[in-house]
Amino acid sequence: MITIVHSDQEVTAKLVDFGYFKRVQSNILRFLARQFIDFNIQAIRVSLHDIQSIDNKITMAAILEKYSTPEIWLHCLVTKANIKIYNQYNCIHTVVLRHITPDVAVIINDVVVAMMLQLAFSRLKSFKLGICFNF
Repeated sequence: MITIVHSDQEVTAKLVDFGYFKRVQSNILRFLARQFIDFNIQAIRVSLHDIQSIDNKITMAAILEKYSTPEIWLHCLVTKANIKIYNQYNCIHTVVLRHITPDVAVIINDVVVAMMLQLAFSRLKSFKLGICFNF
């Protein structure tokens, strides 16, 4: 189970079979190693902090909507706790990436995620990414 994403190639993962955490190399834009996937969940929560609108017309919400499909859901979650912050700064605090296969495996479409992250990294000054499997 991935607990911290340090970069697009390095994560901290909880090795469930061994009961401890370890920092490992993993290209998350291409795949999530099978041992890091909890097949009981139906979505992966990705927290995007400090993301501002790219310009006056294009926001991250618009980008996510553009790249969403019925199978791969990129969606901004706005809670009562952060609704004021969201409205004030037009930030996305949480995004859910979901792609469910018939066997309930969670698959991330690397092309979609890569597009989203590349846009964020290339156009935004501040970007932090974390993946949480349990919510």
